[in-house]
Amino acid sequence: MASDTGNTSEPRPPVIIFVLGPPGAGKGTLCKSAVEEPNIFGGDFLCNHLSVGDRLRDLAATDLSYKKGDLDMSKIREHMATNTLLPHNVLIPVLEDWIGYKTITLGSFNSVLLVDGFPRSMGQALAFEDKICKPLKVIILECPRDTARERFLSRKRDGADDMERFEKRYNEYEHNMKEIRQRYKDIVETISAEGTPENNIAKFISTLKSIQIP
Repeated sequence: MASDTGNTSEPRPPVIIFVLGPPGAGKGTLCKSAVEEPNIFGGDFLCNHLSVGDRLRDLAATDLSYKKGDLDMSKIREHMATNTLLPHNVLIPVLEDWIGYKTITLGSFNSVLLVDGFPRSMGQALAFEDKICKPLKVIILECPRDTARERFLSRKRDGADDMERFEKRYNEYEHNMKEIRQRYKDIVETISAEGTPENNIAKFISTLKSIQIP
């Protein structure tokens, strides 16, 4: 855990932690719980959560149909409707925009950002490293297909959360994670997400507290 050295007037660049797992693993629930945990990274750091999926759904639901700055709303809406991976040049500006906003609004506090559901491909990972930074840690939630499927179908986040979407995304996740695991093998922490919500939250927060922030 980071030591309490006092707030500085110039915040450092945000520390990035990727939180990965198959659909239904509970990534969002765990990240939200971490944000509510006081001083999880020490007094100098604030914990923030970016659900990439939620952010894209929010953007796709707006009335904007044109390109706003570097955010291409039409492309975002198109890929969300077809449940396909966004090209790097469309997705990375979304993350840059959010991370920049959080860095500014946090003032003198340094930020640890839990980026949930990203990257979903090696191409996305490399583009993020090129345009933003490398992650400090990658946390992977392990969840068997049967458990993940039951959770995914029971949450009914929108009308498209059906068996076909689950199987497509789970298979895609398993395929793409091979390269991602290899890329980040030296900074990966794996957590079983098969247990109760309470046990999963406890393991997740314990893992976060063990991370040494340089």
